Amino acid sequence: MYLKPIKRTIGICLALLLLLTAAPLGGLAGLDLFFQAEAAYRVGDTIQYGNYPQTKVEETDALRNAANDATWMSYNYYIGTAAEFGNDVWNGQMTPSDYMQFADFFCDDVKYRAVKFSVYRPNYTGLTSSADHSRQDDNGYNTDTTYYFKYEPLTWRVLDPRSGYIMCESIIDAQAYQNTVYAGGGQYYQANGSSVYASDYAASSIREWLNKDFYETAFTTPQKANIETTTLENGAHGVGGHSSESTSDKIFLLSWSDTVNQAYGFNSNYSSYDSARRATGTDYAKCQGLLVETDPGFSGFSTWWLRSPGISSRYACCASIQGFASSGSTVNDARGGIRPACILTNLESDVLLSDDLYSEPHVHTPGQAVVENEVTATCSTTGSCDEVVYCSDCGEELSREHKELPIAGHTDEDNDGLCDFCEKQMTGGNHCKYCGQIHTGFGGFFTKIIHWFKALFGQRAHNEMIG
Repeated sequence: MYLKPIKRTIGICLALLLLLTAAPLGGLAGLDLFFQAEAAYRVGDTIQYGNYPQTKVEETDALRNAANDATWMSYNYYIGTAAEFGNDVWNGQMTPSDYMQFADFFCDDVKYRAVKFSVYRPNYTGLTSSADHSRQDDNGYNTDTTYYFKYEPLTWRVLDPRSGYIMCESIIDAQAYQNTVYAGGGQYYQANGSSVYASDYAASSIREWLNKDFYETAFTTPQKANIETTTLENGAHGVGGHSSESTSDKIFLLSWSDTVNQAYGFNSNYSSYDSARRATGTDYAKCQGLLVETDPGFSGFSTWWLRSPGISSRYACCASIQGFASSGSTVNDARGGIRPACILTNLESDVLLSDDLYSEPHVHTPGQAVVENEVTATCSTTGSCDEVVYCSDCGEELSREHKELPIAGHTDEDNDGLCDFCEKQMTGGNHCKYCGQIHTGFGGFFTKIIHWFKALFGQRAHNEMIG
């Protein structure tokens, strides 16, 4: 019964021996291949992690009613003033607008996202809106219509199984690398008067979107805890480019050098039409205005952003429709595809998939506000406290309001003639706790005698003493 395990152990030992003896000098490098073969995942394998709206579904009465009852939010997508593509596309006058909105909701215990837009999303954030300036209608999505997308598990490609480096297998959204661009003095900046280049990844719109909008939408709290914070080098690729400072992020884009790294499964020749660099978009990405190739040979493929700044302050790198690593695409092109990447602490974590995808969210019931972290105000200093509301069902914190308490002033609740806080003599005498008047004369000593008589003979004796 132990024959098979023994044979396997012998085989592993022989393989190690061959690797150690066959290769001169750098022979240990072969161990990487051996251990990769023994790992649970290999380069190019896929896993599912998190969830995001992806597949379009047909409208039903139930979906329409649920969407009508849901809370609609604006994407705050940008729109510009340029009537045609030209220098005005980078005039810095693009502004966010409410023309495109979404609503997340559950229907029959399944999560969906509804999307609608009153005007078309421009190809570039500096353009005005029209069907000619947008890819949405080319992809089959039109104004004044509500579309429904089902939340589904995200599929990720394993780039490095030992570090947990993964990248979305599909293009899951379409966004501009940088929403605002201003051309001036032969350079391109993020705004008029700014010294930050439009191609600066550290300050880019896409970096914020990845670590805010996407991160908060796609992952549950346990899943977020399994995502490493990664320090990234953001050097420019190409002559004339401007490198960005290093960043530390949960979610990010691949660099140009990543896409020519054979260890990650890519062709090392940047100009080759590499199938590993080609990608297609989801229905949801196409609704956002993704540029989808229609020419034969590469039909259905789309360009996707890389984080590396490109050949000038107006460009960022990307992977092309054909599959080569490009050093230049205009940063405010909203048709660019998004393939998020991250590093997982554990590729085999039991939080890979979320139960939240197919169940109604818990509805919190606010309880009574409670006071926490109270600092008592004194006669000379302010105080403070936190007023906190917890869910009476699950105990989760729902709100916390920090409040400042005013200076209390001098008080003498024990009527000893001294301030309860600083123990200084109270000005003007002592307030009697029985009658509320100020008794002068012997000061605090006389007050104590009065209180003593009251304790012995009652309120009548007290009144006679002060009468």
